[in-house]
Amino acid sequence: MRQKKGKILYIYTADATFVQRDIETLSKKFQVVTHSFYHKKKRYLFFLFLKEFFFLLKNIWRSKGVITMFGGYHSFLPSVFSKLFNKKNYIILGGTDCVSFPSINYGNFRKQPYAWFTKWSYKLSTHLLPVHESLIFYNYTYYDSDFSTQGCKAFCPDLQTPYTVIYNGFDSTFWRKEPSLEKRNNQFVTIASMRSDTIIKLKGIDLILKIAERFPECTFHIVGVRKDVQIPAAVSNVKFHPFADAIGLRNILSESRFYLQLSISEGFPNALCEAMLCECVPIGSRVGGIPTIIGNTGKILEKRDLFLLESILKEILSEPDLTELGRKARSRVAEEFTFQKREQKLIELF
Repeated sequence: MRQKKGKILYIYTADATFVQRDIETLSKKFQVVTHSFYHKKKRYLFFLFLKEFFFLLKNIWRSKGVITMFGGYHSFLPSVFSKLFNKKNYIILGGTDCVSFPSINYGNFRKQPYAWFTKWSYKLSTHLLPVHESLIFYNYTYYDSDFSTQGCKAFCPDLQTPYTVIYNGFDSTFWRKEPSLEKRNNQFVTIASMRSDTIIKLKGIDLILKIAERFPECTFHIVGVRKDVQIPAAVSNVKFHPFADAIGLRNILSESRFYLQLSISEGFPNALCEAMLCECVPIGSRVGGIPTIIGNTGKILEKRDLFLLESILKEILSEPDLTELGRKARSRVAEEFTFQKREQKLIELF
């Protein structure tokens, strides 16, 4: 067995699939020691900081460095310890940790002290790893109620920390259209964890509920409804589904002709890429990495406007060869955003 090249500390807040992917990737070359900084309520923050402090104190001096998934409270101590012990410290920037949307109560930079902890995490870090260029800085035009510039440099203009963009990678062997399932030409789907009113607006679910009234011949499936959330009132052609496992999601995507990603803010949305790998034709907002992902394989909603969305849906429903467009969407993700590309860049950093 090939000897591993030292120890890396990996800190995260949620045990998501993309976290496990990165841990598995790094484990091929390094000994990876993980730490979870998971909290739902602020009253537990002191104890989580204390627990993280002793984890770092015990492990950092024998490690090559630290990777933290996303910026926030949990990324501050790793940045401080890495600076003190002269270790490499990387923070993966994902989306909410680089934006501020006070009107919908979203983004790390919308309030203090969250913004302070995020800012100083980035300033003390060795290197930032955004999943898309827009998380550093971009001119924002989709939704008019908040700041016209977004990205961490929009809120930390003196930030000098170097960065490397590393796109997310996807398993095109698993995420594929099931051959036994047929596409339903008028079926749209979106995947979002509907746990609050903020998420409903953030992910554009409110737009979907409105546009469904104008397309009674189509069905709109929304996947990710939690049991403890009140389902919004909707017309009969809107179907709500609870969380599904990966196979269940693949089946829903295999049957759907279109995927809607009408978010107000995104970094590099995984669900959009997985849907495209299942040959869904994508329709997405001009936000973050969404236009980069879609390319010329679908439609981009330039502004958060119901009439513009109606025009786009009418146009795409009349496309002469939606099957070919879906295949084109799959090819784009399968070729451009692979596990191998992300793995190579992550390994090279250390």
